[in-house]
Amino acid sequence: RLILGERERADLDRARTHMAEALGRLERLVEEEAALIIDAEERGSEAEEIERIEKLRAKFAELDGVVNSILGFERAGQSAAAVDLFKARIEDGLDDELEAMIDAGIADERAETVRAEAQSRDLAQRLLWWMVSLSAAFVAGVSIAGYWLYNSIARPLGALTGGAQAIARGELDHRIGTTGGSEFEFV
Repeated sequence: RLILGERERADLDRARTHMAEALGRLERLVEEEAALIIDAEERGSEAEEIERIEKLRAKFAELDGVVNSILGFERAGQSAAAVDLFKARIEDGLDDELEAMIDAGIADERAETVRAEAQSRDLAQRLLWWMVSLSAAFVAGVSIAGYWLYNSIARPLGALTGGAQAIARGELDHRIGTTGGSEFEFV
């Protein structure tokens, strides 16, 4: 066979199946990604991506039709017509169109990645700001609580210590003033 032998035909059939499955997986992934997107602009970008996949699927179907025509020419013994059709439709036409579509898809995915990275950096900066702010508020709250706790313990203890020292000096009529209903008042 001039273009495809029996061995290459099996490879062609596997490649066709693989391409159809890959396009189906790609379309499902893009649809799943689109379902997760909240931003209308980004959702529109995903719709463009699905449209591009449909164009790829159409080009693949066109390519498949040309391959079937080439195989028909070969089976009919018209190898020259098969070669001419291959050169005209696949080598000179569809190949460049598919390559351009794939390149555009890659460029769009790269742009989408750049946007996602910028959003991630922005989110990380905001998260850092919030963490620093919350940490500062926590430290301030703990400091205030510590100061209050210190005052609620140190003043009554100081008064008790002063009273004990007065009694130790022999001032048995020394009184310690009470400042509320705490355990220190009881003592």
